[in-house]
Amino acid sequence: MVFMVCRSFTTLISLWTVGRYDGVAHKHFETRIPEVHARITGTFSIAIAQTTLGFGLFTGALVRWRLLRDVSLGIALNCPPLSPYHSWCV
Repeated sequence: MVFMVCRSFTTLISLWTVGRYDGVAHKHFETRIPEVHARITGTFSIAIAQTTLGFGLFTGALVRWRLLRDVSLGIALNCPPLSPYHSWCV
């Protein structure tokens, strides 16, 4: 039981950390999305892409695009390369 709690806690920390990359990406691309919204959508997009749907680079971009209504698909596709997972795809 203790191990499950520890694993869940570290998974939440990991997803929260990766979600912060989206805040940096939206600030860099000047999308005018509040950093809090960018971090939340980044966390959800990584969680959904990595755990359920797979093919994280494109699935994550589609989730970001659906969650952030003011962002075009092009901007959503540009955000994932700033994440640490992009180096795995190159």
